[in-house]
Amino acid sequence: EGPQSACVLFGDRVIGSWIGRAATQEAYRTALASPAGAGGIFHLACHGDMVAGDPENSGLLLSDARLDASDIARQRIPFDEVVLSSCASGYRPTRVGGIELTADDIVGLPGAFLQAGARSVLVSIPPARDDAALAFMTLYYEQRHGGEPPMQALRETQLSMLQAGDFPAHLWAGFVMYGH
Repeated sequence: EGPQSACVLFGDRVIGSWIGRAATQEAYRTALASPAGAGGIFHLACHGDMVAGDPENSGLLLSDARLDASDIARQRIPFDEVVLSSCASGYRPTRVGGIELTADDIVGLPGAFLQAGARSVLVSIPPARDDAALAFMTLYYEQRHGGEPPMQALRETQLSMLQAGDFPAHLWAGFVMYGH
């Protein structure tokens, strides 16, 4: 297992970084409390899980605890964009507790971050292989640094990955964006 990490990005500079054992719930809360994060990007690279029958109990696995979607939704975040570089963070069940979900239902981690105030959330639906995810995220942040808005950056990243052909599409095509 790789180290869990959480990085807070604001414009061109990193305003906080917590890697390995330092990626705790307290570090997460510290990042949310930072006024410098307003309008920035909150990037989390960690293990995630989706509880299909109970999406509010889906979570991110930090070094000291599991951060549930219900906890995320309850705390306002200052960031406009959240990037979850974690496996299955965007998996969406088709049914929860006997209720069939329609195409516009957003549950689990993406829904929690949107409810908490993010304008966009980038997630992976299937498990993500580390090398492909790193290549994808590197290209994505190059697009964002170049001034592209999140959705356009996602599109350009997908096109670049497809044209480069370094990784089969099934290793990166599962990254999707909620919001705008």
